[in-house]
Amino acid sequence: MVVKKKPARTCMACNEQKEKQELIRIVRSKDGIIEVDLSR
Repeated sequence: MVVKKKPARTCMACNEQKEKQELIRIVRSKDGIIEVDLSR
């Protein structure tokens, strides 16, 4: 049986890793626009 690893994200403020659903992702586009990534 293969155990799947749950997706994790790292907090930029405290460097703590949490599950993907617990943190939001902020991205910068190639145009320099900063926005929240709404994909889950």
